[in-house]
Amino acid sequence: KKSEKHTISLRKNIAPSEVIRLFRKNTGKKITNLTEKNYKVLLTLIHKCIEKGYAEVWGAYTKEEKLCGGVVWLIKNNRTIFLFSATDAQAKKSGAMFFLIDEFIRNHAAKNMILDFEGSNLPGLARFYKGFGSDEFVYLQVRKNNLPKLVRWIKDKL
Repeated sequence: KKSEKHTISLRKNIAPSEVIRLFRKNTGKKITNLTEKNYKVLLTLIHKCIEKGYAEVWGAYTKEEKLCGGVVWLIKNNRTIFLFSATDAQAKKSGAMFFLIDEFIRNHAAKNMILDFEGSNLPGLARFYKGFGSDEFVYLQVRKNNLPKLVRWIKDKL
């Protein structure tokens, strides 16, 4: 409803570089450990997936034709992974990300498909995904430290 009020429109198959650029201008400014190389790897990955028919890039546009939100969907068989997204301040006001996800669900509602939100440790993002009826899954991690005992002891004390 919010996106309708703000006249948000959908465009499919937009350039992945546009979504990455939007991310870098907004959320990316706050994440200092992402390098130019990281963004290039992401762009290459998305392009390869598109070439193989495994990815779609969707954008949400304002009535002024400005990209305010974007999503990269990885799609294979009956599973879709919400791989990457970007928003700006206008997208937050207009509900553009809700709009993009809702449109994806509407477009694929008749299919036997799992939509994997790829998870998050951020409570706000987890709550956002939960709003679409998602189920929470915990993925366990194992770390193995193969350093020599003395180095491991020193590292543990730091």
